[in-house]
Amino acid sequence: MDNSSSSEETLDNICEEPGGSKCCSDKEDEADNCVICFEPFTSSGTRKIACIPCGHIFCHQCILKWFSESVGQRRCPTCKRAFRKREIRVHYCRGVKVIDNSEIEEAKERVDFLLKKERSLEMQLGRQLELTQQLQNQNEFLSQTVEILKEQLRNTPNVVKASSSDSVNRTLRLFLKNTVTVASDNSCRVMAYNPFIACLFVSCKSQPFFAGFSVVKLDVQSGKPVGSIACHSGPVRDVRICPDGYATFLTCSMDRNLKLCDSRNMQTAQSICVGEPVWNCCWNASHSQFVYVGTQAGKVRMYDLRMICNQQGNQPLRDISNMQKPVVSLHWMHHPSRPENRQGLMASTVSDCELNMWSASDNSFRCHNIFFNGRVTSIQFDNMSDHFLASFGPSATFKNCHYLFGEIVENFIASDRESAVYAASAIRQFDGGKKQTVLNRNCLFTIYDEHSQSSTLAAIYDEESQNIQLWDMNTNRKCCQSDDAVCSSDDVVFDMCATTLPNEAVLFALTRSNVLFYRII
Repeated sequence: MDNSSSSEETLDNICEEPGGSKCCSDKEDEADNCVICFEPFTSSGTRKIACIPCGHIFCHQCILKWFSESVGQRRCPTCKRAFRKREIRVHYCRGVKVIDNSEIEEAKERVDFLLKKERSLEMQLGRQLELTQQLQNQNEFLSQTVEILKEQLRNTPNVVKASSSDSVNRTLRLFLKNTVTVASDNSCRVMAYNPFIACLFVSCKSQPFFAGFSVVKLDVQSGKPVGSIACHSGPVRDVRICPDGYATFLTCSMDRNLKLCDSRNMQTAQSICVGEPVWNCCWNASHSQFVYVGTQAGKVRMYDLRMICNQQGNQPLRDISNMQKPVVSLHWMHHPSRPENRQGLMASTVSDCELNMWSASDNSFRCHNIFFNGRVTSIQFDNMSDHFLASFGPSATFKNCHYLFGEIVENFIASDRESAVYAASAIRQFDGGKKQTVLNRNCLFTIYDEHSQSSTLAAIYDEESQNIQLWDMNTNRKCCQSDDAVCSSDDVVFDMCATTLPNEAVLFALTRSNVLFYRII
Protein backbone atom coordinates (compact mmCIF):
# COMPACT_ATOMS: atom_id res chain seq x y z
CA MET A 1 0.00 0.00 0.00
CA ASP A 2 2.80 2.35 1.00
CA ASN A 3 4.84 1.30 -2.00
CA SER A 4 2.05 2.09 -4.47
CA SER A 5 1.43 5.44 -2.78
CA SER A 6 5.12 6.43 -3.04
CA SER A 7 5.19 5.36 -6.70
CA GLU A 8 2.26 7.64 -7.48
CA GLU A 9 3.99 10.54 -5.74
CA THR A 10 7.17 9.90 -7.70
CA LEU A 11 5.19 9.86 -10.99
CA ASP A 12 3.54 13.13 -10.07
CA ASN A 13 6.94 14.69 -9.34
CA ILE A 14 8.28 13.55 -12.73
CA CYS A 15 5.37 15.15 -14.59
CA GLU A 16 5.59 18.31 -12.55
CA GLU A 17 8.01 21.18 -13.26
CA PRO A 18 9.90 23.09 -10.54
CA GLY A 19 7.46 25.96 -10.86
CA GLY A 20 4.73 23.61 -9.66
CA SER A 21 2.67 23.37 -12.90
CA LYS A 22 2.07 20.12 -14.71
CA CYS A 23 3.26 19.81 -18.31
CA CYS A 24 0.31 17.93 -19.70
CA SER A 25 -2.71 18.76 -17.59
CA ASP A 26 -6.02 17.41 -18.72
CA LYS A 27 -7.56 20.66 -17.68
CA GLU A 28 -5.26 22.63 -19.96
CA ASP A 29 -5.76 20.23 -22.87
CA GLU A 30 -9.46 20.82 -22.62
CA ALA A 31 -9.12 24.62 -22.55
CA ASP A 32 -10.83 26.54 -25.33
CA ASN A 33 -8.70 29.72 -25.30
CA CYS A 34 -5.05 30.65 -25.71
CA VAL A 35 -3.48 31.70 -22.40
CA ILE A 36 -1.59 34.56 -24.12
CA CYS A 37 -4.30 36.35 -26.08
CA PHE A 38 -7.34 34.70 -24.40
CA GLU A 39 -8.90 34.21 -27.83
CA PRO A 40 -10.42 30.87 -28.89
CA PHE A 41 -8.34 28.54 -31.02
CA THR A 42 -9.18 28.15 -34.70
CA SER A 43 -8.54 25.40 -37.20
CA SER A 44 -6.65 27.69 -39.58
CA GLY A 45 -5.29 31.19 -39.87
CA THR A 46 -3.12 32.94 -37.28
CA ARG A 47 -4.84 31.39 -34.22
CA LYS A 48 -4.30 27.77 -35.15
CA ILE A 49 -2.84 25.56 -32.39
CA ALA A 50 0.91 25.36 -31.83
CA CYS A 51 2.77 23.21 -29.30
CA ILE A 52 6.19 23.53 -27.63
CA PRO A 53 8.27 20.67 -26.07
CA CYS A 54 6.79 21.06 -22.59
CA GLY A 55 3.36 20.21 -23.99
CA HIS A 56 1.57 23.51 -23.54
CA ILE A 57 -0.46 24.85 -26.45
CA PHE A 58 -0.94 28.40 -27.69
CA CYS A 59 -1.99 30.29 -30.80
CA HIS A 60 0.74 29.89 -33.44
CA GLN A 61 1.02 33.65 -33.91
CA CYS A 62 1.04 34.32 -30.14
CA ILE A 63 3.91 31.94 -29.31
CA LEU A 64 5.98 33.30 -32.26
CA LYS A 65 5.41 36.84 -31.03
CA TRP A 66 6.25 35.77 -27.44
CA PHE A 67 9.50 34.23 -28.70
CA SER A 68 10.52 37.30 -30.74
CA GLU A 69 9.76 39.82 -27.96
CA SER A 70 11.32 37.87 -25.08
CA VAL A 71 14.76 38.90 -23.82
CA GLY A 72 17.44 36.36 -23.03
CA GLN A 73 16.53 32.68 -22.87
CA ARG A 74 13.03 32.01 -24.20
CA ARG A 75 10.75 30.16 -21.76
CA CYS A 76 7.21 28.76 -21.83
CA PRO A 77 4.66 31.38 -20.67
CA THR A 78 3.00 28.74 -18.47
CA CYS A 79 5.73 26.55 -16.97
CA LYS A 80 8.86 28.63 -17.69
CA ARG A 81 10.61 25.76 -19.40
CA ALA A 82 13.20 26.89 -21.99
CA PHE A 83 12.55 26.16 -25.66
CA ARG A 84 13.90 27.10 -29.10
CA LYS A 85 12.09 28.58 -32.07
CA ARG A 86 12.59 25.51 -34.24
CA GLU A 87 10.81 23.43 -31.56
CA ILE A 88 7.52 25.26 -32.13
CA ARG A 89 5.18 22.89 -33.96
CA VAL A 90 1.73 23.42 -35.35
CA HIS A 91 -0.19 20.73 -33.46
CA TYR A 92 -3.58 19.13 -33.22
CA CYS A 93 -4.52 18.42 -29.58
CA ARG A 94 -7.20 15.94 -28.89
CA GLY A 95 -9.93 17.26 -26.67
CA VAL A 96 -9.26 20.92 -27.42
CA LYS A 97 -12.21 22.72 -28.92
CA VAL A 98 -11.38 24.84 -31.96
CA ILE A 99 -13.47 27.21 -34.01
CA ASP A 100 -13.82 26.23 -37.64
CA ASN A 101 -12.99 29.47 -39.43
CA SER A 102 -12.42 27.99 -42.85
CA GLU A 103 -15.49 29.79 -44.18
CA ILE A 104 -14.17 33.09 -42.79
CA GLU A 105 -10.79 32.55 -44.48
CA GLU A 106 -12.52 31.72 -47.75
CA ALA A 107 -14.61 34.87 -47.39
CA LYS A 108 -11.46 36.94 -46.83
CA GLU A 109 -9.88 35.49 -49.95
CA ARG A 110 -13.06 36.27 -51.85
CA VAL A 111 -13.01 39.88 -50.57
CA ASP A 112 -9.36 40.28 -51.62
CA PHE A 113 -10.20 38.91 -55.05
CA LEU A 114 -13.13 41.32 -55.40
CA LEU A 115 -10.98 44.28 -54.29
CA LYS A 116 -8.35 43.42 -56.90
CA LYS A 117 -11.08 43.11 -59.52
CA GLU A 118 -12.49 46.47 -58.45
CA ARG A 119 -9.06 48.12 -58.85
CA SER A 120 -8.71 46.52 -62.27
CA LEU A 121 -12.12 47.86 -63.30
CA GLU A 122 -11.17 51.33 -62.02
CA MET A 123 -8.05 51.26 -64.20
CA GLN A 124 -10.12 50.17 -67.20
CA LEU A 125 -12.60 52.95 -66.46
CA GLY A 126 -9.75 55.48 -66.33
CA ARG A 127 -8.47 54.30 -69.72
CA GLN A 128 -11.94 54.53 -71.25
CA LEU A 129 -12.47 58.02 -69.80
CA GLU A 130 -9.11 59.09 -71.23
CA LEU A 131 -10.01 57.67 -74.65
CA THR A 132 -13.43 59.31 -74.51
CA GLN A 133 -11.89 62.68 -73.61
CA GLN A 134 -9.37 62.40 -76.44
CA LEU A 135 -12.12 61.63 -78.93
CA GLN A 136 -14.20 64.55 -77.64
CA ASN A 137 -11.24 66.92 -78.00
CA GLN A 138 -10.52 65.68 -81.50
CA ASN A 139 -14.18 66.04 -82.43
CA GLU A 140 -14.29 69.58 -81.03
CA PHE A 141 -11.11 70.52 -82.89
CA LEU A 142 -12.38 69.09 -86.16
CA SER A 143 -15.73 70.88 -85.71
CA GLN A 144 -13.96 74.19 -85.17
CA THR A 145 -11.75 73.56 -88.20
CA VAL A 146 -14.80 72.86 -90.34
CA GLU A 147 -16.47 76.10 -89.19
CA ILE A 148 -13.31 78.09 -89.93
CA LEU A 149 -13.03 76.57 -93.40
CA LYS A 150 -16.71 77.29 -94.07
CA GLU A 151 -16.23 80.92 -93.03
CA GLN A 152 -13.15 81.24 -95.23
CA LEU A 153 -15.01 79.71 -98.14
CA ARG A 154 -17.86 82.18 -97.75
CA ASN A 155 -15.47 85.14 -97.65
CA THR A 156 -13.22 83.96 -100.49
CA PRO A 157 -13.89 85.39 -103.98
CA ASN A 158 -13.98 83.21 -107.05
CA VAL A 159 -10.31 83.91 -107.81
CA VAL A 160 -8.13 82.75 -104.93
CA LYS A 161 -5.02 84.83 -104.36
CA ALA A 162 -2.01 83.81 -102.29
CA SER A 163 -1.80 85.64 -99.03
CA SER A 164 1.44 87.44 -98.23
CA SER A 165 1.08 86.94 -94.47
CA ASP A 166 -0.31 84.01 -92.58
CA SER A 167 -1.27 84.76 -89.00
CA VAL A 168 -2.06 81.15 -88.22
CA ASN A 169 1.01 79.42 -89.62
CA ARG A 170 3.80 81.55 -88.28
CA THR A 171 7.21 81.25 -89.92
CA LEU A 172 10.01 81.09 -87.39
CA ARG A 173 13.73 80.53 -87.57
CA LEU A 174 16.40 79.34 -85.15
CA PHE A 175 19.50 81.50 -85.32
CA LEU A 176 22.62 80.38 -83.38
CA LYS A 177 23.59 83.48 -81.42
CA ASN A 178 26.36 82.24 -79.13
CA THR A 179 28.16 79.12 -77.91
CA VAL A 180 29.59 79.08 -74.37
CA THR A 181 31.93 76.31 -73.24
CA VAL A 182 31.19 75.36 -69.64
CA ALA A 183 33.16 72.13 -69.17
CA SER A 184 35.90 70.81 -71.44
CA ASP A 185 35.66 67.33 -69.90
CA ASN A 186 32.13 66.61 -71.29
CA SER A 187 30.54 66.53 -67.83
CA CYS A 188 27.51 68.85 -68.28
CA ARG A 189 24.16 67.22 -67.56
CA VAL A 190 21.29 69.57 -66.53
CA MET A 191 20.57 73.29 -66.33
CA ALA A 192 17.92 75.75 -65.14
CA TYR A 193 17.18 79.37 -66.02
CA ASN A 194 16.43 82.04 -63.42
CA PRO A 195 14.41 84.82 -65.12
CA PHE A 196 14.67 87.13 -62.08
CA ILE A 197 18.44 87.57 -62.49
CA ALA A 198 18.82 86.44 -66.14
CA CYS A 199 21.28 83.65 -65.29
CA LEU A 200 21.67 80.02 -66.23
CA PHE A 201 22.75 77.42 -63.68
CA VAL A 202 24.58 74.52 -65.33
CA SER A 203 25.83 71.33 -63.70
CA CYS A 204 29.30 70.01 -64.50
CA LYS A 205 32.35 68.40 -62.92
CA SER A 206 34.42 70.60 -60.63
CA GLN A 207 37.71 72.10 -61.71
CA PRO A 208 40.81 69.82 -61.54
CA PHE A 209 41.82 71.21 -58.13
CA PHE A 210 38.39 70.50 -56.57
CA ALA A 211 36.80 67.09 -56.14
CA GLY A 212 33.16 66.41 -56.91
CA PHE A 213 30.60 68.20 -59.05
CA SER A 214 29.62 71.85 -59.31
CA VAL A 215 26.91 74.19 -60.53
CA VAL A 216 28.17 77.08 -62.68
CA LYS A 217 26.33 80.43 -62.76
CA LEU A 218 26.28 81.81 -66.31
CA ASP A 219 25.24 85.38 -67.13
CA VAL A 220 22.97 85.27 -70.19
CA GLN A 221 23.63 88.82 -71.38
CA SER A 222 27.43 88.53 -71.44
CA GLY A 223 27.62 84.75 -71.92
CA LYS A 224 30.31 84.47 -69.23
CA PRO A 225 30.50 82.44 -66.00
CA VAL A 226 30.07 84.70 -62.95
CA GLY A 227 30.33 82.11 -60.18
CA SER A 228 30.25 78.44 -59.23
CA ILE A 229 29.62 76.21 -56.24
CA ALA A 230 31.10 72.76 -55.55
CA CYS A 231 28.07 71.23 -53.89
CA HIS A 232 28.05 67.46 -54.52
CA SER A 233 30.41 64.49 -54.54
CA GLY A 234 28.34 62.69 -57.20
CA PRO A 235 26.84 63.74 -60.57
CA VAL A 236 24.13 66.42 -60.32
CA ARG A 237 20.83 65.10 -61.71
CA ASP A 238 18.57 68.16 -61.42
CA VAL A 239 18.62 71.92 -60.74
CA ARG A 240 15.44 73.87 -59.91
CA ILE A 241 14.94 77.61 -59.36
CA CYS A 242 12.77 78.88 -56.49
CA PRO A 243 9.43 79.98 -58.03
CA ASP A 244 8.95 82.88 -55.58
CA GLY A 245 11.82 84.88 -57.03
CA TYR A 246 14.12 84.37 -54.06
CA ALA A 247 17.83 83.99 -54.81
CA THR A 248 17.84 80.26 -54.08
CA PHE A 249 17.88 77.07 -56.10
CA LEU A 250 17.74 73.33 -55.42
CA THR A 251 20.24 70.71 -56.56
CA CYS A 252 20.02 66.94 -56.19
CA SER A 253 22.64 64.34 -56.91
CA MET A 254 23.60 60.70 -57.07
CA ASP A 255 25.47 61.27 -53.79
CA ARG A 256 22.06 60.94 -52.01
CA ASN A 257 21.82 64.61 -51.05
CA LEU A 258 19.44 67.48 -51.79
CA LYS A 259 20.91 70.95 -51.32
CA LEU A 260 19.48 74.45 -51.07
CA CYS A 261 21.94 77.00 -52.49
CA ASP A 262 22.09 80.80 -52.47
CA SER A 263 22.61 82.18 -55.98
CA ARG A 264 23.97 85.52 -54.75
CA ASN A 265 27.08 84.22 -53.00
CA MET A 266 26.94 80.69 -54.50
CA GLN A 267 27.06 78.92 -51.15
CA THR A 268 25.11 76.00 -49.67
CA ALA A 269 22.38 77.16 -47.28
CA GLN A 270 20.89 73.79 -46.30
CA SER A 271 21.68 70.14 -46.94
CA ILE A 272 19.28 67.19 -46.76
CA CYS A 273 20.46 63.58 -46.71
CA VAL A 274 17.77 61.66 -48.61
CA GLY A 275 19.45 58.30 -48.07
CA GLU A 276 19.42 57.08 -51.68
CA PRO A 277 20.44 58.50 -55.10
CA VAL A 278 18.16 61.38 -56.10
CA TRP A 279 17.14 61.81 -59.75
CA ASN A 280 14.71 64.75 -59.62
CA CYS A 281 13.55 67.57 -57.36
CA CYS A 282 11.00 70.39 -57.51
CA TRP A 283 9.31 73.12 -55.46
CA ASN A 284 5.72 73.64 -54.33
CA ALA A 285 4.81 76.70 -56.41
CA SER A 286 2.24 77.92 -53.85
CA HIS A 287 4.28 77.26 -50.70
CA SER A 288 7.99 77.36 -51.41
CA GLN A 289 8.95 75.95 -48.01
CA PHE A 290 7.85 72.54 -49.30
CA VAL A 291 10.17 70.67 -51.70
CA TYR A 292 9.93 67.23 -53.28
CA VAL A 293 12.42 64.62 -54.46
CA GLY A 294 12.19 61.56 -56.72
CA THR A 295 14.78 58.85 -56.07
CA GLN A 296 16.45 56.11 -58.06
CA ALA A 297 14.42 53.53 -56.11
CA GLY A 298 11.15 55.20 -57.19
CA LYS A 299 10.31 56.94 -53.90
CA VAL A 300 8.70 60.39 -53.95
CA ARG A 301 9.23 62.32 -50.71
CA MET A 302 8.23 65.69 -49.31
CA TYR A 303 10.46 67.89 -47.12
CA ASP A 304 9.78 71.09 -45.18
CA LEU A 305 12.78 73.45 -45.42
CA ARG A 306 11.76 75.12 -42.14
CA MET A 307 12.33 71.86 -40.26
CA ILE A 308 15.69 70.86 -41.76
CA CYS A 309 18.95 70.95 -39.86
CA ASN A 310 22.34 70.30 -41.43
CA GLN A 311 22.67 66.77 -40.06
CA GLN A 312 22.72 63.36 -41.63
CA GLY A 313 19.52 61.33 -41.80
CA ASN A 314 16.88 64.07 -42.14
CA GLN A 315 13.42 62.55 -42.02
CA PRO A 316 10.93 63.51 -44.78
CA LEU A 317 7.74 65.29 -43.86
CA ARG A 318 5.79 62.74 -45.91
CA ASP A 319 6.41 59.73 -48.14
CA ILE A 320 4.10 60.43 -51.06
CA SER A 321 4.65 57.43 -53.33
CA ASN A 322 6.81 54.39 -54.05
CA MET A 323 6.91 53.72 -57.80
CA GLN A 324 9.73 51.11 -57.51
CA LYS A 325 11.53 52.46 -60.60
CA PRO A 326 13.76 55.53 -61.09
CA VAL A 327 11.73 58.74 -61.22
CA VAL A 328 12.61 60.34 -64.57
CA SER A 329 10.28 63.33 -64.26
CA LEU A 330 8.93 65.32 -61.29
CA HIS A 331 6.88 68.51 -61.69
CA TRP A 332 4.53 70.63 -59.63
CA MET A 333 1.35 71.22 -61.65
CA HIS A 334 0.33 74.80 -61.03
CA HIS A 335 -1.54 77.48 -62.94
CA PRO A 336 -2.36 81.01 -61.69
CA SER A 337 -6.08 80.42 -62.28
CA ARG A 338 -6.03 76.93 -60.78
CA PRO A 339 -7.38 76.71 -57.18
CA GLU A 340 -5.20 75.06 -54.53
CA ASN A 341 -7.37 71.94 -54.48
CA ARG A 342 -6.48 71.40 -58.16
CA GLN A 343 -2.73 71.61 -57.76
CA GLY A 344 -0.57 68.53 -57.49
CA LEU A 345 2.67 66.71 -58.04
CA MET A 346 3.18 64.66 -61.20
CA ALA A 347 5.82 61.94 -60.94
CA SER A 348 6.75 59.59 -63.76
CA THR A 349 8.97 56.59 -64.41
CA VAL A 350 9.62 55.16 -67.88
CA SER A 351 6.46 53.01 -67.57
CA ASP A 352 4.18 54.61 -64.96
CA CYS A 353 2.87 58.07 -64.16
CA GLU A 354 1.11 59.32 -61.03
CA LEU A 355 -0.69 62.59 -60.34
CA ASN A 356 -0.78 63.26 -56.59
CA MET A 357 -3.41 65.93 -55.97
CA TRP A 358 -2.56 68.11 -52.99
CA SER A 359 -4.83 69.15 -50.13
CA ALA A 360 -3.49 72.35 -48.55
CA SER A 361 -5.69 71.99 -45.46
CA ASP A 362 -3.99 68.85 -44.09
CA ASN A 363 -0.99 68.72 -46.45
CA SER A 364 -2.04 65.31 -47.79
CA PHE A 365 -2.01 63.82 -51.28
CA ARG A 366 -4.47 61.73 -53.25
CA CYS A 367 -2.93 59.53 -55.93
CA HIS A 368 -4.36 59.18 -59.44
CA ASN A 369 -2.80 56.98 -62.13
CA ILE A 370 -2.22 58.74 -65.47
CA PHE A 371 -2.03 56.37 -68.41
CA PHE A 372 0.44 56.96 -71.23
CA ASN A 373 1.08 54.62 -74.14
CA GLY A 374 4.84 54.37 -74.57
CA ARG A 375 8.22 54.62 -72.81
CA VAL A 376 8.28 57.99 -71.04
CA THR A 377 11.60 59.86 -71.17
CA SER A 378 10.49 63.27 -69.87
CA ILE A 379 7.42 65.38 -69.07
CA GLN A 380 7.61 69.17 -69.18
CA PHE A 381 4.94 71.61 -67.95
CA ASP A 382 4.18 75.09 -69.23
CA ASN A 383 2.34 76.55 -66.24
CA MET A 384 1.48 79.71 -68.18
CA SER A 385 -0.71 77.77 -70.62
CA ASP A 386 -1.51 74.90 -68.20
CA HIS A 387 -0.33 72.31 -70.75
CA PHE A 388 2.32 69.62 -70.76
CA LEU A 389 4.65 67.97 -73.27
CA ALA A 390 5.32 64.24 -72.79
CA SER A 391 8.26 62.71 -74.68
CA PHE A 392 8.44 59.00 -75.47
CA GLY A 393 11.42 57.00 -76.70
CA PRO A 394 11.39 54.14 -79.22
CA SER A 395 9.90 50.89 -77.91
CA ALA A 396 8.51 47.58 -79.10
CA THR A 397 5.17 49.29 -79.77
CA PHE A 398 6.47 52.51 -81.33
CA LYS A 399 9.56 52.36 -83.54
CA ASN A 400 9.96 56.15 -83.53
CA CYS A 401 10.18 58.71 -80.78
CA HIS A 402 6.83 60.39 -80.37
CA TYR A 403 5.53 63.39 -78.46
CA LEU A 404 2.19 64.26 -76.89
CA PHE A 405 0.97 67.78 -76.16
CA GLY A 406 -2.04 67.87 -73.88
CA GLU A 407 -3.61 68.90 -70.60
CA ILE A 408 -4.83 67.24 -67.42
CA VAL A 409 -8.63 67.03 -67.33
CA GLU A 410 -10.89 66.33 -64.37
CA ASN A 411 -13.95 64.07 -64.59
CA PHE A 412 -16.49 63.32 -61.87
CA ILE A 413 -18.06 59.89 -61.44
CA ALA A 414 -20.41 61.16 -58.72
CA SER A 415 -21.43 64.60 -57.49
CA ASP A 416 -18.75 64.90 -54.80
CA ARG A 417 -15.18 66.09 -55.50
CA GLU A 418 -13.68 62.98 -53.90
CA SER A 419 -14.90 60.95 -56.87
CA ALA A 420 -12.83 63.00 -59.36
CA VAL A 421 -10.80 61.04 -61.89
CA TYR A 422 -7.89 62.74 -63.65
CA ALA A 423 -6.66 61.83 -67.10
CA ALA A 424 -4.24 63.12 -69.73
CA SER A 425 -6.13 64.62 -72.64
CA ALA A 426 -4.14 64.62 -75.90
CA ILE A 427 -4.41 67.78 -78.01
CA ARG A 428 -1.53 67.23 -80.45
CA GLN A 429 0.69 64.27 -81.27
CA PHE A 430 3.69 64.10 -83.59
CA ASP A 431 6.58 61.74 -84.32
CA GLY A 432 10.36 62.12 -84.25
CA GLY A 433 13.36 60.02 -85.23
CA LYS A 434 14.16 56.40 -84.47
CA LYS A 435 17.17 56.99 -82.21
CA GLN A 436 17.44 57.94 -78.55
CA THR A 437 20.36 56.92 -76.33
CA VAL A 438 19.94 59.26 -73.33
CA LEU A 439 17.10 60.57 -71.18
CA ASN A 440 17.18 64.13 -72.48
CA ARG A 441 14.66 66.84 -71.58
CA ASN A 442 12.76 68.76 -74.22
CA CYS A 443 11.11 72.14 -73.71
CA LEU A 444 7.60 73.63 -73.85
CA PHE A 445 7.15 77.43 -73.78
CA THR A 446 4.91 80.28 -74.94
CA ILE A 447 5.96 83.29 -77.05
CA TYR A 448 4.06 86.38 -78.23
CA ASP A 449 4.26 88.26 -81.52
CA GLU A 450 3.97 92.00 -82.14
CA HIS A 451 0.16 91.70 -82.09
CA SER A 452 0.26 90.04 -78.61
CA GLN A 453 -0.90 86.75 -80.10
CA SER A 454 0.51 83.78 -78.23
CA SER A 455 1.97 80.61 -79.65
CA THR A 456 2.87 77.55 -77.60
CA LEU A 457 6.03 75.97 -78.99
CA ALA A 458 7.67 72.61 -78.33
CA ALA A 459 11.44 72.46 -78.73
CA ILE A 460 12.47 68.88 -79.61
CA TYR A 461 15.97 67.47 -80.00
CA ASP A 462 16.01 64.75 -82.67
CA GLU A 463 19.05 62.58 -81.99
CA GLU A 464 18.82 60.84 -85.36
CA SER A 465 19.26 64.04 -87.38
CA GLN A 466 21.05 65.91 -84.54
CA ASN A 467 18.78 68.91 -85.07
CA ILE A 468 16.59 70.98 -82.78
CA GLN A 469 13.04 71.26 -84.10
CA LEU A 470 10.37 73.81 -83.18
CA TRP A 471 6.76 72.61 -83.36
CA ASP A 472 3.83 75.01 -83.16
CA MET A 473 1.14 73.49 -80.93
CA ASN A 474 -1.49 75.88 -82.29
CA THR A 475 -1.21 74.35 -85.77
CA ASN A 476 0.52 71.02 -85.03
CA ARG A 477 3.20 71.63 -87.64
CA LYS A 478 6.98 71.95 -87.56
CA CYS A 479 7.87 75.63 -87.77
CA CYS A 480 11.60 75.24 -88.28
CA GLN A 481 14.72 73.41 -87.26
CA SER A 482 18.36 74.31 -86.68
CA ASP A 483 20.25 74.87 -89.91
CA ASP A 484 23.15 72.60 -89.03
CA ALA A 485 23.76 69.70 -86.69
CA VAL A 486 23.69 70.96 -83.11
CA CYS A 487 26.64 68.84 -82.00
CA SER A 488 29.09 66.21 -83.21
CA SER A 489 28.09 62.60 -83.79
CA ASP A 490 29.38 61.49 -80.36
CA ASP A 491 27.58 64.31 -78.51
CA VAL A 492 23.91 64.89 -77.61
CA VAL A 493 21.64 67.61 -76.23
CA PHE A 494 20.79 66.76 -72.62
CA ASP A 495 18.58 69.67 -71.62
CA MET A 496 16.74 72.68 -73.07
CA CYS A 497 14.95 75.71 -71.67
CA ALA A 498 13.65 78.98 -73.10
CA THR A 499 13.03 82.55 -72.03
CA THR A 500 11.84 85.84 -73.43
CA LEU A 501 14.45 88.60 -73.30
CA PRO A 502 13.81 92.20 -74.39
CA ASN A 503 12.70 92.11 -78.03
CA GLU A 504 13.57 88.45 -78.55
CA ALA A 505 12.95 84.87 -77.45
CA VAL A 506 15.97 82.71 -76.68
CA LEU A 507 16.29 78.93 -76.55
CA PHE A 508 19.14 77.41 -74.54
CA ALA A 509 20.44 73.94 -75.41
CA LEU A 510 22.94 72.06 -73.23
CA THR A 511 25.38 69.52 -74.71
CA ARG A 512 28.13 67.62 -72.89
CA SER A 513 30.41 70.67 -72.90
CA ASN A 514 28.60 73.72 -74.27
CA VAL A 515 25.52 75.88 -73.84
CA LEU A 516 24.07 76.95 -77.20
CA PHE A 517 22.13 80.23 -77.39
CA TYR A 518 19.49 80.16 -80.17
CA ARG A 519 17.55 83.26 -81.06
CA ILE A 520 13.98 82.59 -82.24
CA ILE A 521 13.13 85.03 -85.02
